[in-house]
Amino acid sequence: MKAIYSTQSLPEAGLLQGILRDHGIEAVIEHESSPIPAAAPPTLLVDDDNEVEALRLIREHLGQKAP
Repeated sequence: MKAIYSTQSLPEAGLLQGILRDHGIEAVIEHESSPIPAAAPPTLLVDDDNEVEALRLIREHLGQKAP
């Protein structure tokens, strides 16, 4: 599994996980509890075979959010 995206927002990680799932890519959110959120940010993991496509989809989504 490859870590492809880290964020400070668990809801954002969940949204991206859903977008990937809609495109047939299973992603796991790795998030260890920590009293300091920056110490253990939610990270999306995907199978090595899906890394390139998952990164493309995330970039596409994040580009749509830009003003």
